[in-house]
Amino acid sequence: MRKILALLLPLLMSAAACGASGGSSSSSSSPSSCGTPVHFTVRLNYILDDEQVPYFYALDKGWYRQACLDPEFQASTGSTSTVQLVGNGSADMGVADTVAVLNGLAQGIDLQAFGVVYQHNPTALLIRRSVLTPEQQAETRPSKDILYGKTYGAVISGSPFIFYKAFVKEQNLDPSRIRQVNISPPGFTEMATGKVDFIATFYQVAPVLEGMGVPLKVFKLEDYGQKAYGLSYFSTPKWIATHGDVIKRFLTVTKRAIDYTNQHPDEGVKTLCNYNQSICASDASLKTNVEEFKLYMPLYPNLTPGKPMFCISPTTWKATARLLLDAGVVTSLPDLSTSFTNRFISGC
Repeated sequence: MRKILALLLPLLMSAAACGASGGSSSSSSSPSSCGTPVHFTVRLNYILDDEQVPYFYALDKGWYRQACLDPEFQASTGSTSTVQLVGNGSADMGVADTVAVLNGLAQGIDLQAFGVVYQHNPTALLIRRSVLTPEQQAETRPSKDILYGKTYGAVISGSPFIFYKAFVKEQNLDPSRIRQVNISPPGFTEMATGKVDFIATFYQVAPVLEGMGVPLKVFKLEDYGQKAYGLSYFSTPKWIATHGDVIKRFLTVTKRAIDYTNQHPDEGVKTLCNYNQSICASDASLKTNVEEFKLYMPLYPNLTPGKPMFCISPTTWKATARLLLDAGVVTSLPDLSTSFTNRFISGC
């Protein structure tokens, strides 16, 4: 879906803004009684995609406005861009990969996270089955040596590249035995044409490649012991200091929308179709997007027993930061003591 939607970035940004301003019919059916809702901008980590369904559910159903909120969701071209735009004040808050937030901190950008929305490490290696032996294809948990002699398509501007480089070090792999070719995101064309044998990306996009006729072997880095956070909510300390109540209400409504998504996954793709008709333009397109969406279920599972959703574990936060060291992105870690807060989530 990311490949399809990348061509429609201006349209989706316009649609998101329209939804946030009450442009949808269902949103207008639930007017707020609080006066003028608080307007603020939320820079997404990418263009409108499956993982962002809850935000648009909440917009369409008027839940944000009922909480006296008027969020404007803005599309982006990746987590790195989102971090930079929030850091320079072009957006009020953002949703980005945690490693990108931490890397921004390491570069001197003044940021603070106030909730983790995706507690899994979402990165996986997608390998074309055609370059594997029958024995390798049949393995449930392939040996790391499966990568030797293969060509890796590296999107060096994305966070999966950081996860991959850290994985190579953690697994004591010999990088000289893996050929690296730098490619442009998302790398699907290079995979389909056989230019590269595998890419590091988010495992949920596998149906897109397979829909292009590329049978895959998928193994998640999390299954090999690489624990890390995915997406986090963040902003600048200055904005957070003056918008604490807004953040609390935003997290409460978004949690409600996530729960609704998990209970009614069949509505997910239909909601996206309201913002991008091409998703449902053909039976093949709809099938691919439905299959991709199913891989997200349950959406944003809470992996911290006994804790409410969005809580940030210091242990996992530090483990995520260490990936920057392992990947050689930084030579020293930023100060983590004030890099996140749980103060807007009761029970953390």
